[in-house]
Amino acid sequence: MGNDITAWRAAIGCFNNRIHGNFTKHSIRLNLDFYICMFLKFIYNGFVTILNFLIHILLLLCGDVETNPGPVHASVDVLSILHLNIRSLRNKIEFIYDNFLDFDILCFTETHLDDRVSDESLQISEKFGSLYRKDRTNHGGGVAVYISSSVSHRRLPCLENYCNESVWIELNLKSDKYLLGVFYSPITSDAAFFEKFNENLEKAFDISHNIMILGDFNEDLLNRNYHNFRHILTLNSLTNLITTPTRLNALLDPVLKTDDVLCTDSGVLSVPPGISDHKATFITIPFPYSLNNTFERTIWLYNKANFTLFNNLVSTFDWQVLLNGTVDEACTLFTDIFLSFAKSAIPSKIVQIRTDDKPWYDSEIRKWSRTRDRLKTAALKTGKNQDWQKYKNIRNKVNNLKKHAKESFMTNLDLSLTELQFDD
Repeated sequence: MGNDITAWRAAIGCFNNRIHGNFTKHSIRLNLDFYICMFLKFIYNGFVTILNFLIHILLLLCGDVETNPGPVHASVDVLSILHLNIRSLRNKIEFIYDNFLDFDILCFTETHLDDRVSDESLQISEKFGSLYRKDRTNHGGGVAVYISSSVSHRRLPCLENYCNESVWIELNLKSDKYLLGVFYSPITSDAAFFEKFNENLEKAFDISHNIMILGDFNEDLLNRNYHNFRHILTLNSLTNLITTPTRLNALLDPVLKTDDVLCTDSGVLSVPPGISDHKATFITIPFPYSLNNTFERTIWLYNKANFTLFNNLVSTFDWQVLLNGTVDEACTLFTDIFLSFAKSAIPSKIVQIRTDDKPWYDSEIRKWSRTRDRLKTAALKTGKNQDWQKYKNIRNKVNNLKKHAKESFMTNLDLSLTELQFDD
């Protein structure tokens, strides 16, 4: 058996195509018998040869090797959103952690916060990577929205100019946009508030028709004497999913949605009187979103590696220790030893991985790409020749950086595959 990893990868491709193309118990058994016989043969040729064989087999079983391995980007079937008039957020963090951690988005009104209260002091869990606030004072009002790190989103300040205590979030699902608005109206049946609210909805519909709205609107939808809110709902074809009281006998905390938004579940949740005199409301919608495509990862700097040292460490180690204990214990021990050798011979660093990036796309290219995009926006706005020339100069710089980085990456990759060999 040769030691050329590149050639072995080619063999892997042939093997996978053959076994996947005719996936039968008979073909699998023939291949297993073949490799068992090979393994028994190699037992007589020394432990280094066996190690070499095992590494090749692991590559075969993998079928492929991820250049930047990271978290599994699993799809999630639903998105769950909760709202509660919390009556002072900073005093209820522990209760929220104990009771609402299963939701993807948490919305709170009457947060009673000001700029003296830091976001860090309001952290609920590492699950929620973003906190958006619209404070009034530490004695009343305010809106806060926690977003799970797994949800692709952005805040829309352009929609928050109509109602003083509101937060708008755009949720991204492939090519679709979902808008989430969270509101607090401090005055009972405030006609001025609902006039602004209606204007706000008109602007939101210009962005998307997939709209969900939660909050405390301080107008009882169960009381026929109030008509401001119901008129707005009818005018904008919004459906309220909550039909039971949310505070005493009044329905003040509706969950609204447009017809384009499908709902799998909705309702109210009771909370202790010491937490709030309102009930929490929630909505669950089909939402197969993906996890965020950014994560931190330790990567190996192969272009600075000492492969001679690495090969010596592997070749001179007494691998007979793997014969002690169970197979699982041997696997764990092998992994620990192998990685310790790699750390001794190959420098590494922690980087932020964006799974959509090419493997050669680095922070310098990203920095200049952002400069290019800003200059293009400015040139489109002014139309001046000098602005367009600045944009073109940076665009050419970015293209050259990409070309050089790609060529360097491919050269280093070929060099690494050539040098990373194990002697018999």
